[in-house]
Amino acid sequence: MKLSRNQIVIISVAVFFVIGFIFLVAMNRREQVGSVEQGKLAVWGPESRQVFETLSQGYRALHPETIIEYTYIPPDEYGSRFLEAIASGYGPDVFYIGNSDLPKEKYKLTAANPQQLGLVKFRELFPGVAE
Repeated sequence: MKLSRNQIVIISVAVFFVIGFIFLVAMNRREQVGSVEQGKLAVWGPESRQVFETLSQGYRALHPETIIEYTYIPPDEYGSRFLEAIASGYGPDVFYIGNSDLPKEKYKLTAANPQQLGLVKFRELFPGVAE
């Protein structure tokens, strides 16, 4: 099959636009992934700042480069504010769920992908009570 000059030009322009579109999508995706601020954790909880500072000292000793921004939320507001933030996609990186609240909250949460966080790594990172 022999293509005319016009057909070759049209195909070349179409291929150029497809490659350009793929490039732009890839660049946009890389900017979104890289835009997450490294070394910063947003933490919400119903505990006072003094209690949180005491609890977080061990983590800060292991990761001094990490900035932890703790937001105290009164216990009577915590559930509704947490649910609203998670539903809107703007929840914290780390959040508190009381052991008595876990059965109520389990349908709102998703388990970690086993390929990303296997049982061995989970046991390294978390106390036995989390299992």
